[in-house]
Amino acid sequence: MYKEHYFQSDDGLKLYVRDYSANKEELNTRPVVCLPGLTRNSKDFHKLATHLCNSSKKSYRVISVDYRGRGKSQWDDNKANYNILREAQDVLGILNWLQIAKAYFIGTSRGGLILHIIATIKLDIISSIIFNDIGPELELQGLLDIKKYLFKSTRPRSWADAASIQKEIHRLNFPAFGDDDWMDIAKDIYIEKDNKIVADFDPTIANSISDINQDTEVPALWDQFKLLSNIPILTIRGANSSLLSNRIVEKMSDIHPQHSSITMPGQGHPPNLMGDGIEHSITDFLNSPKSPE
Repeated sequence: MYKEHYFQSDDGLKLYVRDYSANKEELNTRPVVCLPGLTRNSKDFHKLATHLCNSSKKSYRVISVDYRGRGKSQWDDNKANYNILREAQDVLGILNWLQIAKAYFIGTSRGGLILHIIATIKLDIISSIIFNDIGPELELQGLLDIKKYLFKSTRPRSWADAASIQKEIHRLNFPAFGDDDWMDIAKDIYIEKDNKIVADFDPTIANSISDINQDTEVPALWDQFKLLSNIPILTIRGANSSLLSNRIVEKMSDIHPQHSSITMPGQGHPPNLMGDGIEHSITDFLNSPKSPE
């Protein structure tokens, strides 16, 4: 279903890449590149990637990556390298290695922040963007919520326990989710290692938000966002998200002439990209004439 690649970064780390091949003759000439959140990995996009590479309208090649320290990518001994500039450089290195000159991008949470940095380095590689519950500004409460569950989560004793832990943490913001959804999330977040179920990332990554408190001034990326003014953007927001507010989405639309948005009911940060028809909204956006070939 997908090929697995290992790319060596310019500082010697092995970084993991999933490469889903388009399965129809009428394939799109540009791939979709999927960038996950802070502690997440390429597994998050598996269902969507399978949908896109088998789309009934146009079939897409889909690339999803594990940043350094996540999933199957090597952990970095220099923990200072867990930052969005270094990760943006890694993504561009991977795309250059794959000989991809232009792509459609989907960025979930941190992945969207990385796209703002990519815009400052290599704007012409971006054909269009789907931001999943992220924008150029973040609400402080959302960061505090992420900090709380990253530093207070317990180690699961079984897969059922892992699903139960995720449900307990997030159920108020995701009332639309059923038991299968919570198990899918658990399988994406954790791996089984040495007969134990552990989080699938270097735990020191969480330290990047350890100092955030009620008095923190959160930096914004509006200047970088303005660089995207000629690039079509779709923003997907969870109705219960504390990280991306309606205020921010409305400001994005005020600034950007080609910005549209969708709010997912019954979901928080970040929404699933499969189910409730969102996958069809994604393919419609990608297939739209405003997303140039």
